[in-house]
Amino acid sequence: MRLLSESGQSGRLASGIPDGVEAFSAVVTTGIYCRPGCSARPRVENVRAFPLAAAAEAAGYRACLRCRPYRRPQSIGWTAPELVCRAVRLILDGALDRGSEAALGARLGMSPRHLRRLFIAHLGVTPDGLARSARVHFARRLLDDTDLTMTEIAFAAGFGSLRQFNRACREVFRESPRMLRARRRKADRLVADGGLLLRLPFHGPLDWQALAAYFAARAIPGVEHVSESTYRRTIVVGDDPGVIELSPGGDDYLLLRAHLPYW
Repeated sequence: MRLLSESGQSGRLASGIPDGVEAFSAVVTTGIYCRPGCSARPRVENVRAFPLAAAAEAAGYRACLRCRPYRRPQSIGWTAPELVCRAVRLILDGALDRGSEAALGARLGMSPRHLRRLFIAHLGVTPDGLARSARVHFARRLLDDTDLTMTEIAFAAGFGSLRQFNRACREVFRESPRMLRARRRKADRLVADGGLLLRLPFHGPLDWQALAAYFAARAIPGVEHVSESTYRRTIVVGDDPGVIELSPGGDDYLLLRAHLPYW
């Protein structure tokens, strides 16, 4: 909820998030947090603001079933030290799926202890907590939008085992993966015949026709191709070939179809 120019003021002051910056809003009385734009209107005194969904989850709140914050990738868009912003970007790009907090700290020139201290002070969540949140949010989108098996989703989202996947879902969403899939809405499921189809949300205006024309004029022969408003590009996963396709979806999302040799 854009909370709130009217109702989030006290939460912003308490959390140190500057005015004019969108924040996730958690309601103390319900234990639920919402993304900016949610239609819920809680009482001012019951609202707390968080810079990231992961921070709200670390504080014990669960995602709103109405606005479903997990359907939009997390990002940091408020004033924080450059080092913290850089670490967030690396984590959301998968740095902790492949390594440890110690390795990330060394990459940034600091100890893992200092890195954790900076994250807790500025974001309210640890680096590992943010990484887990990003993984489980992506997994929830796969549960909603695809018919992939639980095992395929667990490993596609970066979990080391089904046990980890189940535990993370219960901790963040308070339900098992199978229960979460049973909750998905009829309009969520994307037909995945001929490739894995996913929504890519975006903010603000997007002139897709102009963008497609730009790519078409500069397409790399044998690698890129644009036809009927669809951008296609060959990729390599390991040593095996694949193709990704990007096309218009709704008013606030594009559609990505991935043809992969394996998940």
